[in-house]
Amino acid sequence: MVRWVAESQRPFTITEDRGFRRLMKEGRPSQYIPSARTVGRDVRAVFKKSRERIGELLRVSASVWSI
Repeated sequence: MVRWVAESQRPFTITEDRGFRRLMKEGRPSQYIPSARTVGRDVRAVFKKSRERIGELLRVSASVWSI
């Protein structure tokens, strides 16, 4: 859900839309649908982790090229 919201540039509140919830529950009635707050928190956490990882890769890359 987090990946889809982020990549599709959907608002976090889409998880609270009645039609969206109905669509998600049709195929898997027991599927947990997180709140907009949870999706927002998770998107920010994934972004933070990705930014840290990219920073690490760039630092390693820069140190390899300076040798």
